[in-house]
Amino acid sequence: MNPIDVRDINPIFDIVEGGYYVGAWLLAGREQDFLGLVFRDPGEEDLQFRYRFRHYVDDKVHFDETEDVKNVYDCDLAGKTEDEAIEIVDGLARELIEKGYLGTKLPWLVRKRYARKIVRGDHRAMARALRTMPFMHARPAQTTKGSN
Repeated sequence: MNPIDVRDINPIFDIVEGGYYVGAWLLAGREQDFLGLVFRDPGEEDLQFRYRFRHYVDDKVHFDETEDVKNVYDCDLAGKTEDEAIEIVDGLARELIEKGYLGTKLPWLVRKRYARKIVRGDHRAMARALRTMPFMHARPAQTTKGSN
């Protein structure tokens, strides 16, 4: 796989039993937002970083209802430790903020538009963390009996 693999997928993030979740980052920009997740899929050894940019088109929330444009990227973190992965994503968030992605550099406004949750836990810990993040909207995926 290339270091960055660009694609449009739905759902973008699957929080599944057996997965390991390092953390999540959310930046709420003007007319767009950024959400990133560092995780390890069940049975995998290497961490992954998946992130997406969402450009607002309408005021609907859920992806299957909105016409918002979603760009999804995967970044291979093979060989990286959790701490190295966190530093990589923190660096990306800092760069986005410094380049004006949030539409502001005022500290009190940045705090309202940027959230970072380090989890280092299972799917339940990740789900709890995501529910506490501002601007986060999630719902259970429709699954068949016996699947994640």
